[in-house]
Amino acid sequence: MKNLDTNDFSSIVDNNFHNIFIKELKEYFKSKKKSDNIKIISKKKKFIKDTFDYKQKCFKKLKELNYCLVFLNSYPRMKLWRKTFSRTEYLMYHLENYYKNIVGVLDRYLLLVNCVYNLGIPDEDVRYGLITRNKHIKDQTVNKILKSIYRKLNKDKIISLRNTIIHRGGYEDKELMEIDFRENLYRLKDLMNNQSKSHTMNKLLLKIHIKKKQKKIRKLNEYMIEESGLLFSSLLNKYKEKIKDL
Repeated sequence: MKNLDTNDFSSIVDNNFHNIFIKELKEYFKSKKKSDNIKIISKKKKFIKDTFDYKQKCFKKLKELNYCLVFLNSYPRMKLWRKTFSRTEYLMYHLENYYKNIVGVLDRYLLLVNCVYNLGIPDEDVRYGLITRNKHIKDQTVNKILKSIYRKLNKDKIISLRNTIIHRGGYEDKELMEIDFRENLYRLKDLMNNQSKSHTMNKLLLKIHIKKKQKKIRKLNEYMIEESGLLFSSLLNKYKEKIKDL
């Protein structure tokens, strides 16, 4: 993420926003006479603000990708929590969020491209096909990057997983569900026998499964960060051109 913060596109977008809006805000608070009237901002200022906002939303969603790695390594120790939610249920919940978030990164890139290229598509109507087929970006480098990200997510079945989660109400991991089934059996047996047992093999299988998921997620995150840098760089000239024209 540090490399993205210092990316030329990101730096210029941040500087333009701060030079205009932060400066105006400071002047407002320094002023003895504060007007309640809302100023109508110019098209240039609106473009600078909108680009900054969309860029920040991309960054926020990118940072959220790392949350899953943290949660996969954790599990609340409270007895009430453990009695109510199994470890596997906890894992599936955070994996669901991860798959939604990583496709959400692509969704936010589409919004950013729509803004920088001034395609004029309402946010609620922005779709992958609508953006990538648009005549204004069809032959642009940014379009190739968007398609590359989509192909990667599609090849790894991330998009289909995300659609299943949203449209069918849940994520199914067969291996994790088998572990969960055995865990529930062990838990029921322990309750019936009124004794606590360590289920070494099941715990080991779960640990191995978590390691595999973490490895895959790390690789995906690294890929998304790398492609993000390329995407931001591909927007730089268009952004400068737009600023100059407004």
